[in-house]
Amino acid sequence: MSKEPSLESIAQSIVNSAKPKESIEVIVSRSTSTEVIAYQGEVESLTQATEGGLGVRVIVDGRVGFSSVSSLEEALVTRCLASARDNTAYSTYDPYATLAEPDGIVYPLMALLDPKIPEVPTEQKVSRALELEKMVLAKDKRITEVPQAQYSDFYGESVIASTNGILGRSESSYAIASAMTVARDGDDTHTGYGYSVSRYFDDVSLESAASDAVSRAIRLLGAKKTTSRSLTVVLEPRVASTLFALLSASLSAEAIQRKRSIFVGRHNEQVASEVIDIVDDPTDVRFQSAASFDAEGLASRPTHLIEKGILKNFLYDSYTANKDGIKSTANAVRAGFSGTPTPGPKSIALKPGMRSQEEIVENIKEGVLVQSLSGIHSGVNPVSGDFSVGAEGLIIRNGSLAEGVKEVTISSTLQKMLLDVVEVGNDTTFLPSVAAGNTVVIEKMNLSGE
Repeated sequence: MSKEPSLESIAQSIVNSAKPKESIEVIVSRSTSTEVIAYQGEVESLTQATEGGLGVRVIVDGRVGFSSVSSLEEALVTRCLASARDNTAYSTYDPYATLAEPDGIVYPLMALLDPKIPEVPTEQKVSRALELEKMVLAKDKRITEVPQAQYSDFYGESVIASTNGILGRSESSYAIASAMTVARDGDDTHTGYGYSVSRYFDDVSLESAASDAVSRAIRLLGAKKTTSRSLTVVLEPRVASTLFALLSASLSAEAIQRKRSIFVGRHNEQVASEVIDIVDDPTDVRFQSAASFDAEGLASRPTHLIEKGILKNFLYDSYTANKDGIKSTANAVRAGFSGTPTPGPKSIALKPGMRSQEEIVENIKEGVLVQSLSGIHSGVNPVSGDFSVGAEGLIIRNGSLAEGVKEVTISSTLQKMLLDVVEVGNDTTFLPSVAAGNTVVIEKMNLSGE
């Protein structure tokens, strides 16, 4: 039985076949994944998948052709390259279309792989999902249902190469345990969701996932609407992560160049309070999205976006950098091998403050601790900055968490929210997201209820 060709050999063979005046970039990847869902003490579903494929970009005289294929069979790879070449004839000339040029920054050495994950027996992964469901149900009698208890993991390897001398190889893994819960007290019902995520199989905590899912459901039992007013809003790390992931997309150079961002024309201006420092740092291995190079093969490096509230940088790939006559910040991202590069956030983090969430709450006379948001994609306009979304959480009264609130709306503008941030917590939380989360305190927002 013949041995499968390495990803490097596939990539290099395509690059080496370049014709005169052709620039070629190829990304090749292979991955395996497992997903186990438990329900009522049984395995509801078990999915294991192995996938592989490649994408080829060809540029000839400013015309770009792209093609991808979900296979690494030699005949299909050859056909994919031919299709990319043919597609250049149908594209229009674009003076900014070039492949990334190596900039002398060396790929950082990063430990992103747990070799144990693909070796763990399936039975052990199944037992994790089943055990998680048992743990959740045992924690509180008011938890009457676990609609889903899940264990999933991923192992992937990829290679990127180009005629410009780019050559990078990476391997990464992660594992997640998650649970959804339903809590009931009489006719009152609330749901909760919790998870634990890590690169390493042994570091995924079923206890943390179960406790998180249970507490988030239980503490909202009895929640009601509240009166409308202006008050301090405290975002939990998970909620803050969602907000700053959305905001960071508005810091992409593409959004700026298309004038579809609240940050257009605001470079070097005060756009947030002085407690806000935001960095995109894909060299931080705690992020699930960490990588030694970006989607064009440039070495990862931190990019400081906002420093003490001042907007310092945008996120660039090679194309948008060419448009502005600057160098890429190595922030090219793509939707796997079947997508082409665009600029975007990779690993967004806030500079943490000095106090815990508990210490922060103790000093708030009247506020609301927001546990979850709803309608964020329809209720937030990244161009105008309008912000009006559903929320639920707990009232803060005289430094203590009080009754739960639901079916309320919090509103403001993104611009005002950034300027009204008065504190960031020390509880940096790494999530399955491009943004880590911290407790974030916004001094005044409108709460609409009864």
